[in-house]
Amino acid sequence: SPQPPSAARTMPQRMAKLKEDVHKIRGALAEQRKVIGDRARDFSIFIVWAASGIAQ
Repeated sequence: SPQPPSAARTMPQRMAKLKEDVHKIRGALAEQRKVIGDRARDFSIFIVWAASGIAQ
């Protein structure tokens, strides 16, 4: 016979899975914030360098 759908899991199992998913998402977002921050810093340095070249 077919297995019951995953929605049939018990509430504690579903809550544990949800907490695990939220933890993974938070970790991924922290990584994204770091990458975006690094890119913004690099871009800022480039803009200052380019502007100083134009000003000369």
